[in-house]
Amino acid sequence: MTLMALFAGTRVVSLADLQRGFNALFGYTMDYKPFYDQLAKHEFAGFMRETARRLLETLVVRVFGMPQGVPSRSFAVSSSRMAVPSRSRRH
Repeated sequence: MTLMALFAGTRVVSLADLQRGFNALFGYTMDYKPFYDQLAKHEFAGFMRETARRLLETLVVRVFGMPQGVPSRSFAVSSSRMAVPSRSRRH
């Protein structure tokens, strides 16, 4: 959640910005290299993808949700069809 707080509340241009923000939030001094090593792990990409998916799923406004009995309900998009597709990219 630290990364989400930093992305939402500050201007992040580089990994160094994230590291400085982390240090400021926790009053802790973590060197750049150990911080970067955690972010560089292959598993981190999957973790962030899942975190973003859950966050969007929680925060999405269900605009097209219509109550039972409404004639136009058949045109509503269900939340299961609004899922964020996952992309597998390798760099």
